Amino acid sequence: KTLNIPQRTFGIDYDCNCFVKDGHPFRYISGSIHYSRVPRYYWKDRLLKMKMAGLDAIQTYVPWNYHEPQMGVYDFSGDRDLEYFLQLASETGLLVILRAGPYICAEWDMGGLPAWLLEKESIVLRSSDSDYLTAVEKWMGVLLPKMKPHLYQNGGPIIMVQVENEYGSYFACDYDYLRSLLKIFRQHLGDEVVLFTTDGASQFHLKCGALQGLYATVDFAPGWIQLLQAQETHSKIDLSNFFFFCICGANMPYMSQPTSYDYDAPLSEAGDLTEKYFALREVIGMVSILIIFRMNFTAFSVLQVGTVVEVLDRLSPSGPVKSTYPLTFVQLKQVWIPLLSISQSFCQVYLNNPPLYDCSYVQQGVLERDKSLMINITGNAGANLDILVENMGRVNFGRFNNDFKVRRNFKMCKTVWINSEISWKSDAALTVMTCVVAHSPLVFFKTFPINRTSSILTSGSMGQIWINGFNLGRYWPARGPQLTLFVPRNILVSSVPNNITVLELEHSPCSTHLCEIEFVDKPIINATTHIRIILVHADSQH
Repeated sequence: KTLNIPQRTFGIDYDCNCFVKDGHPFRYISGSIHYSRVPRYYWKDRLLKMKMAGLDAIQTYVPWNYHEPQMGVYDFSGDRDLEYFLQLASETGLLVILRAGPYICAEWDMGGLPAWLLEKESIVLRSSDSDYLTAVEKWMGVLLPKMKPHLYQNGGPIIMVQVENEYGSYFACDYDYLRSLLKIFRQHLGDEVVLFTTDGASQFHLKCGALQGLYATVDFAPGWIQLLQAQETHSKIDLSNFFFFCICGANMPYMSQPTSYDYDAPLSEAGDLTEKYFALREVIGMVSILIIFRMNFTAFSVLQVGTVVEVLDRLSPSGPVKSTYPLTFVQLKQVWIPLLSISQSFCQVYLNNPPLYDCSYVQQGVLERDKSLMINITGNAGANLDILVENMGRVNFGRFNNDFKVRRNFKMCKTVWINSEISWKSDAALTVMTCVVAHSPLVFFKTFPINRTSSILTSGSMGQIWINGFNLGRYWPARGPQLTLFVPRNILVSSVPNNITVLELEHSPCSTHLCEIEFVDKPIINATTHIRIILVHADSQH
């Protein structure tokens, strides 16, 4: 006997102005979650909470540079395991709207486009430029075949796939580019899947962003509705997420994005249920009670390891790269690592008389993109000039995506802060400096057990923090708006002592070599302070 198994289908019926799922009119409510900003450890938890809020579907971006950080080197493992994320969504009962790019914006470094594209300096991003399209075709030839088995008609959760993102806001207005993308997506995904575009809610943006053969949708903000051609109303609720190293992008005029991606969402960065969550769930008609446990940590002190120059051999084990002129981050093959290269973001200039880096090591000034572009330097002949540069993120929106990070004899050191296991000395053997150098970049370190804490407070002005080699992000309380950094529970271990490393770039107000670290349980991500402190928010899940 042959079983009559209904065929899974999803499409659009323009006659009835509705989506059609398995032959029946269908309306869904979706929310947004960026798997690339949430550690894999929390995917199931966040998806379950979204489902319990009453959502039918989720939207998620695919950042190209997250999966191909170097040309031809692809990574879909661990936190980058997109197929596992889709599997979890399906098991949770959530449909998926996949925002596949290649450009996504998303307040992500260079809008998700890999920085290695800029090695071809004449390249025109997001256009039918042959060099750009060749790279896009190769990337989509890797990504889309992985996505095809997860399409709804093939038994997976993906009901719609977005092509590009907000292209109507881009200066190029290249219809040949959109046609090329449509051809690539159809080639790999077939003709049944609904492909769509998203643009600003105006005819101006739709003019260059929409294309025949691609279902046109528009963005919305609080107080707007998202209008589809089928006049469906969607609920787009941005879920706050987290990413663990310098991948946040920047706006123009140049303004770097904060580490936190919490936009007052129903689920907080740590996965807490907010008042907005319960209000939305009540509207949707769902009832749910979740119990959250918190850790209790006490304050502890970190010990100064030394200046960045003094520990440079461990930060840059491969040694300096020599060049007649300064090189860009891309030329140094240093895509995301945040320090020690010539850049357009933020750099500090130091001068020291040879041969030793001692207390005569003096900051000469600070150069900052779009703010301070020139300083006068006075020193003795033969003095060493050091420039410490931080990449605060490439522009992620608009015509300045090709954000090169600046072009006689220079030695440049690439640092290995990220995804590395820098072996500092044990606490007892740490070298305590004999002098405190004003405005010198300093490294602090401490080990601590897990059985006593919940969040961080350190007396710092500007810098970055790592726990167990995992980059929590940038702190800069004087600039704000973010004063806390989320600490995922899964990076902490109980079997051995945890370690915390603090890089203070401006100066430490500590009167001694000890600076206190304290954990707090409430995030502060919308404030500024003139008090030189940094709060780090730990996970609330355990």
